[in-house]
Order: sequence, then structure tokens, then C-alpha cells
Amino acid sequence: MPYFLPHAIPDPIPHDDPDLLVDLELNNIFYKGRKLSKKRRFEYLCRCGTVSATTQNYLKDKKNPLACRSCSSTESWKDPEYRSSRENHLKAMGLSESNRVRGREHFTRLWQDEEWRKKTLEKLHCEEIWKKQSDTVRKRLIEDESFRENLFARARRSQWGEHSEYETVDCKVVYLKSRGERRLASLLDKNSLDWDYEKKGFRLQETGELYYPDFYIHELDIWIEVKYLLRETDLRKFRILERESERTRLLAIGHKHINFLEKECELRELKQVILDLFETSQSLKTTTL
Repeated sequence: MPYFLPHAIPDPIPHDDPDLLVDLELNNIFYKGRKLSKKRRFEYLCRCGTVSATTQNYLKDKKNPLACRSCSSTESWKDPEYRSSRENHLKAMGLSESNRVRGREHFTRLWQDEEWRKKTLEKLHCEEIWKKQSDTVRKRLIEDESFRENLFARARRSQWGEHSEYETVDCKVVYLKSRGERRLASLLDKNSLDWDYEKKGFRLQETGELYYPDFYIHELDIWIEVKYLLRETDLRKFRILERESERTRLLAIGHKHINFLEKECELRELKQVILDLFETSQSLKTTTL
């Protein structure tokens, strides 16, 4: 199954990747002989067995750079100077009014985290209160039409994003999940190529997952996956699909490749451009990621 690799560097880079070289003496991180930017994330293995992700900016001026937070705190606390300064700081925080205000602001930021707020509410409220709250919302959904419309509109925006509804040439409305999918759909319609969005799901026998590629082009018998950021989980799905469905032809592209398709289709047919891109693409068997 040929596959076009839009991003050669995964995010984060796995710690067991042989192409990852961490040189802390020179404060440089290399991947495939290429120096990484200071904001690029990579994984590291602590001596306790914990795998963590970090960047060069975060490791700057750290006493224990390649240690997890727990081990780093333990080692730092063994230093008497650090321990005494930290204890004095904690005492000052309890006495200062400005620090108490800062603590309230910190709690406000935590409250904006949906997962943290949900867990806190589960501890604070009993089942009877939750039942009353759900009954109130259900009653408003039935009686208040404006509340119902606003709630459904917010749910659609949060699920599909701002660039969601797309009207095809056949006047059908398709819900797309990204701006890149919208650009590709518009390009296919302009060049009269029939396509379906998430037409079929592939059951990956190795993991039991159900994977739906984005676009299926009928005339070319090619699946196209739009990925602006390629992660290790995506590569794992592609490898499993390659082993289990050898006849499936999948082409994964990013925003640079969509720009390339838009420019090339002005000079020649988009169908031929996609075929040429598919034939010149790399195979996962020759990819070191």
C-alpha cells in the first residue's frame, strides 16, 4: 500500500526510535542527522521506567534533565538549600494576601478544564442532585424552542468545527472535520471527480479498531486521508491496514500537497496528478518511522 508521508518527524518522537540522538552536553537534539528546533517534542525514558515527553526549552537549566517529575522532585528535595528555600516559600504563600489571590486565580483556571470540573462535581454532588439537574435540562429541551436550537447548534460546532457543513454538486450536505478536507472536497467537485466521505470502515484485526479513511474516489479506486499533523498512532493504523488489506490503495496528504494539487490541476487533469502522486509516493516498508 503506497503512502505519501506529509511529515517526516512524528510528534512526539518515540524514545526508542534509533534515529533520535540526545546530546545534553552540547544541548542539541538530532533526528535522522537533522538538528531539531527547541520547541519540537520528543520522548525520554526515566530510570524509573516512566516515559515522558518534553522539549529542549523545558530541559534548559534543569538539574535532572532526563528524569520524570517525580524523580526530579525527589532528587531536588534531597538538597538542603533547595528544601529550606522551598519550605520558606510555602510558609510565605500562606501568609501573603497576594498569594492567596493567586491561589484563587489558579483554581479558576482549573475550573475551566472540563475534565477536572467533571471529576470535582462528581465528588461534590450526589446522584439525586444530578438527576434533578438532568430533569431540568430535559424539561427545557421540550418546552423552550430557542434553548433547544442553541444547544444543538453548540453541539454541532463542538463536534465538527467551524468549517463543517459542505454542500456537494448533488446538493447533499456533508459534515467535514477540517479546513483541509473542505479544500480537497471543493477541488474534487471542480474537476468532476465523484467521491464519498468516510464511505467504508476497515476493521483492524490486530487492534480491533474501526478505521474510516476520509475520501474515496470512485474513478481511481483510491482512498485519500487528509492529515495536517501525522502522529505515531496514525502510522500504526496505516501499517496494520497495509498488512491486512494489501489491495487497498491509500494516499495520505497534508496542506502542502493540497496546494500542489491546486496548482497542478490548472495545467493538467486532477485525475492524472493524483495518480502520479500516488505512484511516486513512498511505501511504509521503506519508512523508518
